[in-house]
Amino acid sequence: MTDESQSIVPPDESVLRRIHRNYYRADALRPINMAAFRPNRENDADGLSFFRESLIDAKSVAESARKPAEDYVVARLSVAHLNRLGLTVIESEIPDLPGHCHIPELAASIYYQDKASKNRCKAILEKLTAHASKDIVYR
Repeated sequence: MTDESQSIVPPDESVLRRIHRNYYRADALRPINMAAFRPNRENDADGLSFFRESLIDAKSVAESARKPAEDYVVARLSVAHLNRLGLTVIESEIPDLPGHCHIPELAASIYYQDKASKNRCKAILEKLTAHASKDIVYR
């Protein structure tokens, strides 16, 4: 799914995921709701978005949203863990926002393709949710 012009983020890095407060409950056993990782048809055409922690900090990720930073938490996930789930993290530059990357295997077109694809993606999203819930780096 990648081509030579795309750079793969190495497995020794971590990525950050911005999560809206509607998908977060601090008092829950698993504070992040799986819907926080569901691809959005409008914004995740190329894949689910993340940010390389080596290039941008969690507070800046939260502040880069269209809504106030207070509306978000940021979770850290290891690229090695994502790779073990069969996912590839690809660099995808956004002007004035360093470190943007995406996971093409979790593109909206794949998630919404058919029921079998959605079920495969949901199984991965469940694992992402569990992993991310263990490492909230910005509240």
